[in-house]
Amino acid sequence: MTQKIAFEITALGLVAALVLPGAAHSAVTLTHVHGLASTDSGERFVKSAGNGEGLAAFFDLDGKYLWYAAFGGRPTLVRMPLKGEHAVQVALPPLTNDAVAHIAQNPARRREYAIATFERSVFLTRNRGKNWSPLAQSGQTK
Repeated sequence: MTQKIAFEITALGLVAALVLPGAAHSAVTLTHVHGLASTDSGERFVKSAGNGEGLAAFFDLDGKYLWYAAFGGRPTLVRMPLKGEHAVQVALPPLTNDAVAHIAQNPARRREYAIATFERSVFLTRNRGKNWSPLAQSGQTK
């Protein structure tokens, strides 16, 4: 698997991140100008559900969803199932001249996610993205 992924990365050019969910899964995601995902250990890559340039990706701790952040004129966050269902657009808090840089999940309370932005703002959701609470705004805690 390592050689195949290395070949794909070289063929694609600049890759912002390579995201692997763990040994038990065969999914792979590249945050890239085109946002690519694979569910077969890197044999084939398809465009992820997000529009624009891929900025951040995160496999949930249950191994069921890929959370994918992109920017194509505006910031987007998508929760994409690894099997079956369609991708769901996750509502973001208001982000002015900003976008999601990091995505994390609370391992003790798995409905809780945090996002951090390029402008150093941090938001927390306790309901998988339905509502967001600010923890920090431009690097200043709330």
